[in-house]
Amino acid sequence: ITIGTAVTVGEFRERALSNAERELENTVRLLARHFDQQLDDLEVPLDDLLARIRLAGMASPGDFKRQMSTPEMHLLLKAKVSGPSEIAGINVYDAGGTLISSSVVPVVPAVNIADRAYFKALISGPEQEQIELVRSRFTGDMKTLIVRRVTGPDGEFLGVLSRAIAPKKFESFFSSVALGEGAAISMFHRDGTMLARQIGRAHV
Repeated sequence: ITIGTAVTVGEFRERALSNAERELENTVRLLARHFDQQLDDLEVPLDDLLARIRLAGMASPGDFKRQMSTPEMHLLLKAKVSGPSEIAGINVYDAGGTLISSSVVPVVPAVNIADRAYFKALISGPEQEQIELVRSRFTGDMKTLIVRRVTGPDGEFLGVLSRAIAPKKFESFFSSVALGEGAAISMFHRDGTMLARQIGRAHV
């Protein structure tokens, strides 16, 4: 009887672990699909702007700065973005990292991102996009930035376009997933940086 009970308990334990692993895999797939769609939607206005820049024939940093810093460009950027407050507007920076236009404000503040790691990577490397968790120089809040490199017809670096998501945007979706007490969901960038985290709480 003792041996039979031990074997049964072991089988139940293995079955429970297998079920838990399968549920975790399903949850990860669901979250991955959701955030792939979120990021795709976030990048649509950036794709549109890059296409517009190519059609305009902006060939030098001077052309880019002149054409992208007009009041009309602010209105165009503003028209391209909408949605919840957790998703930020679009910012445009010139080849020196200086903010020259934004969908958020018609007159941009004095902001420069030349010291940011993602900006340096886009200038010197072959990457066309960087995703990084940073503290916003607009609001002081933590933001996950999606930054696109802008180049001229001959490959010359003209500047960057950026858009951001607040970690609470991710965490609000995580909170809809049923987590047991002590369980947690974390979202990491490929470089190991934590982008968001949600911890399960006891149900009362």
